[in-house]
Amino acid sequence: MTWIIAKGVMRLEPGDKLYCQSIHRALKLAELVAEAGREGLTLTALAAQAGLPMSTAYRLAQNLVSWDYLQESGEGAYRLGAAFIRYGLRLYREMDITDIAADEMQALALRTGQTVYLSVLNEVARRIVHVAKVRGNGAYQLTAGVGTAGHIHSTAAGKVLVSEMPTSRLREWLDEAGMPQMCPATITSPEDFLARLERVRREGCAMDMQENEENVISVSAPVRDYSGAIVAAVSVSGIPGVAGFGEGSDLARKVAGVKESAARISRAMS
Repeated sequence: MTWIIAKGVMRLEPGDKLYCQSIHRALKLAELVAEAGREGLTLTALAAQAGLPMSTAYRLAQNLVSWDYLQESGEGAYRLGAAFIRYGLRLYREMDITDIAADEMQALALRTGQTVYLSVLNEVARRIVHVAKVRGNGAYQLTAGVGTAGHIHSTAAGKVLVSEMPTSRLREWLDEAGMPQMCPATITSPEDFLARLERVRREGCAMDMQENEENVISVSAPVRDYSGAIVAAVSVSGIPGVAGFGEGSDLARKVAGVKESAARISRAMS
């Protein structure tokens, strides 16, 4: 299970329908600063290499500074900002985690007989996305595949992935993404959702009891990186009542199994 990174992506050119001059110019500045290395580039050098007027280069550079994509040194040079480090590390974790989690997901699917998913946050869409899937050996398996997106408020993985997000930021996400009622059991109130997350933090796992899709329940636990931050969620999903899934002691066993698998994947990432 690996991520495939597209190669040879063609950059848009002036005249293309989707071309945006200001974005291209800003990204060109960032690229020039990156290529300059630790010394960085002065505004004069940056404007000259980009072929831009000083005033235009300064305006674009300061916008990049305000987003932490560039930083200004005491010597008046621009260097890459911390945002590139943060997002670069995040991309590395998400690319690598599927390989790290593969064996444990296979073992979990074998133990439970159910479908196992690994999911991460798509911060642009304010949704979760499945990045890996392992089918169990049970008679009934879920059809949602790798790349399938889901809401954060109605899925077990979504609850896990945002469980430690600052409340103010989470409220913004919920407001932007909405909380559509997917099923009769779906949580549609931000206050009720925040209350549920308290339980998720306390118990170290989350459940979706037919909240995202009728006749489907899921149990999910967090995968953490070396810093302790939640970077993914591993989930077991199945049909309630089939082979006892989700009933009584079986649910407790599933919860324990998912938490143990998530903990092992987390240890492998540290």
